[in-house]
Amino acid sequence: MAASLCFEEAWEGGSCLRLTGALAPAFDVSVHLYQTRLTAPAGTRLTVRAKTPSDPKFSLRALVVLDGDPPDTVEVPLTTTDTGGWKTYTAALPQQGAGTVLQLGLKLALDRTARTDLAYDVRVGQLALHTEAFTAPAAPTALTVDHATALSPTSKALRLSWTPPTPGEAVHHYEVHRGTTVLTHLAATPNTVAYLARLDREGDTTTTLTVTSVGPDGTHSATGATTTVEWG
Repeated sequence: MAASLCFEEAWEGGSCLRLTGALAPAFDVSVHLYQTRLTAPAGTRLTVRAKTPSDPKFSLRALVVLDGDPPDTVEVPLTTTDTGGWKTYTAALPQQGAGTVLQLGLKLALDRTARTDLAYDVRVGQLALHTEAFTAPAAPTALTVDHATALSPTSKALRLSWTPPTPGEAVHHYEVHRGTTVLTHLAATPNTVAYLARLDREGDTTTTLTVTSVGPDGTHSATGATTTVEWG
């Protein structure tokens, strides 16, 4: 197994952890990630945002090391309803999980019934312990291109603005993406305006931009405000 940082793709912009290697049937790989000292009361939940293989024989578990003499390592099965892209895995820590967490990690495994080895390329964007449920904020509205400057026949600089959701909605920041269903991260800002120094045409006659709201826990709004950039 090889671990590295990936700057070309991330769940929340910036970078993500990339794990690559191969798994044989009935074998697993443990990755110890974070040394910490966090109080985890009963009812604590664990959320992992990751891109993982679609093979049903592949499984992802969390490794939680609890304070004790000796420390106790608990494997926590993770479940998801997502089928592709960035998946959200969740789990409740078991009752013996209440206490002080000393370390967090992940275990990648391939079921013994798998017919062949599995080459994997896993991206990990978030690993969080929390006591409150994650809540998606409402989406912004009225995304507008206030000004566009042609840099070349195939690129533009854009000034964007949008209307925030209802006052009182818990929004930490906004993210600007290219696309509508499959989103490509372009920028993030706590404001309701953004400047894109360069947007490339990429062969399209039009480009759709989407702005989503992001809550304090990193959860994105279910939908976003969109606008279309025309290419002459």
